[in-house]
Amino acid sequence: METVTAVNDRILALALMAAVAGCSISRTPGTTMPTTPRRPVTDEYHGVRVVDDYRWLEHGDDPEVRRWTEQQNRFTSATLDTIAARPQILQRLQAISRSTSATYSGLAYRDGALFALKALPPARHPYLVRMTGPDDLTSERVVVDPNTLDSSGSTTIDFYVPSPDGRLVALSLSRSGTENGTLHVYETATGRALNDTIAHINDATAAGSVAWNEAATVCPTSMLRDTTVPSTGARMAVWSKLSWACASTAVSCSTTAAAWASWVCATLTSSLADSAAASAASTAACAAFTLATA
Repeated sequence: METVTAVNDRILALALMAAVAGCSISRTPGTTMPTTPRRPVTDEYHGVRVVDDYRWLEHGDDPEVRRWTEQQNRFTSATLDTIAARPQILQRLQAISRSTSATYSGLAYRDGALFALKALPPARHPYLVRMTGPDDLTSERVVVDPNTLDSSGSTTIDFYVPSPDGRLVALSLSRSGTENGTLHVYETATGRALNDTIAHINDATAAGSVAWNEAATVCPTSMLRDTTVPSTGARMAVWSKLSWACASTAVSCSTTAAAWASWVCATLTSSLADSAAASAASTAACAAFTLATA
């Protein structure tokens, strides 16, 4: 998820470019645009030859590329510095980017409570709030704020799912833009985190999900659709996480899981049947899993 700061910076840059485009720009005497040598590299894709003249610029650590970048920066600064109104434009755009106008997304309503992800500059990431309804913002309370959980600003909420009664919320937290999220469960009234966590509940390419049942217990549905894990050990690890989740107090599966439990067992059995040992392990795992959810 892109941070609020990153969005504001991008808007600021685009607005500054638009403002500068409407201004008269003159170059400082003696400054000329640096030259960029062409060094053709040809690739062939399905019989089509593609020439790239500037691939050498992709090597950012190369001393020559660094010198080129420094020359470009000096030329750009010298050009922009000639705009008389630039300081006023920058000051106005910075003031707009620091405005306190909030945006809400990912709305979910549960048993008299409205949940939403709130983005409010200068906070870097959206945070989860709870209120009685959209017309009563005075009732808004923060449930989970990743900006306070991690002072470095590298933690963000991937997704969240409130329980049917709104008493608990399951959400995925990931760090440093990896989107490799860990599931956490929080009390919505107090913001207190429960002890239960499930790692790798969210993935950068496949995303993630969880589902609550009527007893306010949650199952990691995103793990159930992971049918691409190639190795026996890895697949058993996936089953182990499911089994652990279903044996936990706050994060558990109930008898309503019988339908998809059999699906998981069938998936494991078919994928592990490449050897007698794997088949036996799968059968034992499925029997224990079925017993745990019965």
